[in-house]
Amino acid sequence: MAPSSFWVWVLALVPVALVWGSHDVTALLQHEATLAQAPPLTWESGKEAEVAVETGSMANTWIPCTIEKQKSTGFVEVRVNLGTCIGCETTFTVSESLLRKIELDNMEKFKEAQTRLMYDPAEALKVITELNRDADRRMRTRMYLNGNTTEEVRAFFAKKAMADRKRKEAKIRARGCPQGYQELDTVAKGPDTLGLSQRQPTVELCAAACDVQPGCMSFEWSIGGQVCSFNKVAKPDKRRHAADLMICGRPSGGQSQAAQAASEQPSVAKE
Repeated sequence: MAPSSFWVWVLALVPVALVWGSHDVTALLQHEATLAQAPPLTWESGKEAEVAVETGSMANTWIPCTIEKQKSTGFVEVRVNLGTCIGCETTFTVSESLLRKIELDNMEKFKEAQTRLMYDPAEALKVITELNRDADRRMRTRMYLNGNTTEEVRAFFAKKAMADRKRKEAKIRARGCPQGYQELDTVAKGPDTLGLSQRQPTVELCAAACDVQPGCMSFEWSIGGQVCSFNKVAKPDKRRHAADLMICGRPSGGQSQAAQAASEQPSVAKE
């Protein structure tokens, strides 16, 4: 590389480091330098592996994944599938330095971790969020290194976020309300509500919370805000306002688990 070209390259990295942090740029360049010297690894499509969470509260946690395909030297596309809930699956490209193959003596531990996450959708969604955040951070770094401006990067991720939201909402609406509920298009207000709400990451968990909430006959779950609100009536009759609400009510005659349990308690005769 000619001296003048070298300084042009170095100066091009200065805004990248200032905008996104020198650590990410340095780590990426060091990784690519290491790949140039290391013998290539082979990652077979369909094989199970583990991918590491890089940052956040779950940093250095190894998560079960499946190899999709080898993208280029040192980079692999992987799929993480942690259950049937909407949003519990993601696919992204990752450096092989963040992957490890499953040895036979570790297979039982791998399956245990996979099963645990499958039955804990809240934890699974947390894992997926962390992995997606890492993937976006790597993509931002790469875009800056490729010469994209801050405005271009922001526009790209704003468009990506909107597309992700639309895709997620379409999947949720296509699946409909959980078992035991029917989808409605009206909301409850005032005396028809229980005046209770809580954050729930999925509509299934919102339904489960309604099941054990005394007097809950229907619920409203915000897809974007992930807020779950409980109602006294099975069929609310007020006009919907928020476009991203999933409104689910019990069919006629349905009872909450709490009400059903109370009705099954043996009565105590008065003396």
